[in-house]
Amino acid sequence: MASKRVVKSSVDWIEMSKRVPTVQKSNFIAFKAKSDGYIRKVAVNPEEPPKIDWSYYKANAANKAIVEQFEKQYNNTKIPYPSDKGAYAKIEEEEKVQMSNVREFIKNSNERIKKYEKDLEIIRNYTPYEEMTEEEFAYAHPELALDSLNKPTNFPHTPEVQPDAEDLEFFRKRGFFAKGPDRYFP
Repeated sequence: MASKRVVKSSVDWIEMSKRVPTVQKSNFIAFKAKSDGYIRKVAVNPEEPPKIDWSYYKANAANKAIVEQFEKQYNNTKIPYPSDKGAYAKIEEEEKVQMSNVREFIKNSNERIKKYEKDLEIIRNYTPYEEMTEEEFAYAHPELALDSLNKPTNFPHTPEVQPDAEDLEFFRKRGFFAKGPDRYFP
């Protein structure tokens, strides 16, 4: 009887292991080991308790009344097993709700994947950086491109050779960075 209950609620461990993230594999293995240990403990016990030969005890016992009393108590003993009380129905209902949520998530994820694949295709069709002109780079990445009028920098245009912000303000106040292509110095 006990093994039927365990078999009825068996788990497909291989399918479940495919869905476990790699960072949680150790937790999954520990959980599976505990579950297997529990199933082994249940499987050791027989489904039905062993039958007692009451006639043997009545024939060989000094006090037959005690044996009859034990037999009566043993046969009347019923170990209660908790009833369902709708728990499985609630679980199945929740499973249906969650499965619809999962299907919706998968549908949305597939749509996002298609969008990201289009974005990746656009990125893959870009000219490689080694082959880009400065204009193509400025079009692709305006925040990183050199802008001599609005963001002037010194060659080789790396942060360590640029003047500090206070120095730039000093030169701006004196007109060193005037607007227009023909006027860089006063």
